[in-house]
Amino acid sequence: MVTDNIIAVYCNHIDEKRHVGIPKHIINRLSVAGELYKRLVESHADESSIKVMLFGSKSAIEMCSNATSMNVSKRECNSIAEMARIIIDSIKGINHDDNDVVRVYFVLSDWQWVYIEPLLRLKDSSTRFFFEGAVDERNTQDINAERRLESIVNVKGKKGLNSLIDKVMNTLASDMKG
Repeated sequence: MVTDNIIAVYCNHIDEKRHVGIPKHIINRLSVAGELYKRLVESHADESSIKVMLFGSKSAIEMCSNATSMNVSKRECNSIAEMARIIIDSIKGINHDDNDVVRVYFVLSDWQWVYIEPLLRLKDSSTRFFFEGAVDERNTQDINAERRLESIVNVKGKKGLNSLIDKVMNTLASDMKG
């Protein structure tokens, strides 16, 4: 099976312990993921080329997987940066032709795009990263509390990382030079 499209939905939320059900901003992300899935199914003949992945704490992804009708895979993680690392590692394991392009759609709250911005700027012929923003209607205090827990995807060029990370670094370096 060739996976051409990965829909990555971030399900973590800061008020997990005090919140009984799924918070509205997470439901909005699931809704955006559902609409994106429908859009991709309509544009591709083979549904098996679309993989939906839920990321977050064990309890958050269990609640979200029960709330959606999509066939999903679940991966535990604590941050958006960790989610991005897991996705990049899974892309390395995908068998695809040289002509195939893997498209990764990050489904996050509308203000969280800044955390994956280095990936969105990547100019790579085999992988493309996209952002799908969902409305986050929480108050400013709750959003700022969550902001303090996240960090921008780190794309250091450590020894042993695949060429994808090297391409990100080269893109950032060339953009910084002007």
